[in-house]
Amino acid sequence: MSDRRRDLAATLDRQLDSISKPEERLLWLSNHLIEYVDRLIGFAELPDVTLQSVLQSDHFVVVALASERVRNEVVSHPFTQEVVAAAERPIAAVSRLAQAADPVQLKELRSGTQQLQDMVSRMNAS
Repeated sequence: MSDRRRDLAATLDRQLDSISKPEERLLWLSNHLIEYVDRLIGFAELPDVTLQSVLQSDHFVVVALASERVRNEVVSHPFTQEVVAAAERPIAAVSRLAQAADPVQLKELRSGTQQLQDMVSRMNAS
């Protein structure tokens, strides 16, 4: 792990560690994940910016780290199978994007992250 990735992971973990309830942790993660995914998309839409360069940015590193933390949360706590399945969509899209710069996967990442955020928001509202 690079020093920069380690620093970003430590920052993310410090913020996440300040939240005790699993449902609130997952909500915080999904809210921040969608924010960073939207930033990735915005950068990717800029003229003279390639998707490959966006995928090498700190923003993508944070998205990848947050998706890893989402996975940790859903497997470590008793979330419904529906929540676990919703969490897998953005996680899979991040994995595919890391392997190849594919705009379709960026859209899938956005869609999957939105679905996860909507589901977690409803869960926390009830």
